Amino acid sequence: MNWDGGDVEAINVLRRYLPDRAVFPDEVCRHIQKSLDAVRYAGEKGADEGVFGYEGLKFLAEQVAVWCRHHTELIHKNPETTWLDDDPFTAP
Repeated sequence: MNWDGGDVEAINVLRRYLPDRAVFPDEVCRHIQKSLDAVRYAGEKGADEGVFGYEGLKFLAEQVAVWCRHHTELIHKNPETTWLDDDPFTAP
């Protein structure tokens, strides 16, 4: 319900940055990827089938908090770019 391109971009940003092997072991990184797949499926088709992805969303929210505690530095990006255009972790 209400799934659109912005949600797809959010999934893609999380897919790019969240499974960070400097933060998580391989098993958690795989679980992150599976949860992202499940949430995307729920958003695109699953809600019509009664699949809402709540467990995946909860797990992902917890991992985002862990990731943020690990990466305490403030990350700036150019306002005219998206998180998928430039890598904010490297100097321009």
